[in-house]
Amino acid sequence: MNLTPHGGRVFVQSASAESIDSCTIELKCTWSPGLLALFDESIRIGADTHKPYKWNEYFEDVPDEDGEDEIGWSLSDCPIMLTLHPVTEKWIEDSAAKNAGKPILGRFTYYEPDKPAVDPVYSKKPLVTAWVGLGPENFRLLRDRLVNTEAPDFELSITVRFPQDSVKSSWTGKDVSWNGSEPLPVTSATIAWMRSDWKNDSRHERRVLRDAEPIVAEPSSEHLQLMEKVGTLEAAVRMLATPLWIAVGAALIAIYIAA
Repeated sequence: MNLTPHGGRVFVQSASAESIDSCTIELKCTWSPGLLALFDESIRIGADTHKPYKWNEYFEDVPDEDGEDEIGWSLSDCPIMLTLHPVTEKWIEDSAAKNAGKPILGRFTYYEPDKPAVDPVYSKKPLVTAWVGLGPENFRLLRDRLVNTEAPDFELSITVRFPQDSVKSSWTGKDVSWNGSEPLPVTSATIAWMRSDWKNDSRHERRVLRDAEPIVAEPSSEHLQLMEKVGTLEAAVRMLATPLWIAVGAALIAIYIAA
């Protein structure tokens, strides 16, 4: 499921015998089913009866007192508090040894409204908590991005294994109706940053390839001197040739008159 992180906080704890650098990250998220919500999977949790929610004129999410009662909550109406903490290979090995060879990578838990375990700020709505372990390097990468940006600039998704009897498939997709009775395993988590043009099918402007302009070579100084001398010689020849042609013309005219 794709989650949209809206904010987060980092908990740094004092050193102890178990851990020198104890640190956890908590992200406040909401479920984002996607643009084509009508054809995306529906996830409904719990059996609590309540009024549906709507947006008022102040863009606040408030109960619709005129609406018909609903049973269970859409996951999109539930705040999701996701905790991330660093784990080591030894931690995974120990978890696998305690759980029949399969390490527990995370848990997904649902709390109905007005339960003592729920923070009072969420008393009108249910709360979903989840946790997942990250490798030390990936944890540091996420922590650094979170503390150095005003708002989370990444996308997040987690894989939750719902009970088989709670999932129904249809031509519109998958519908999940889970009673929320016990924690579910989180089998994976993925965090992605996008920068600039990262889509392989996005349009881009093609560069116009122009014909290469001809290269004009600059004449050498020797060539310029030679051309200057040739020009001077041609001018001198013209000066010598002009009187000769005049004399020849005059002689021909005289012969013609005498005849």
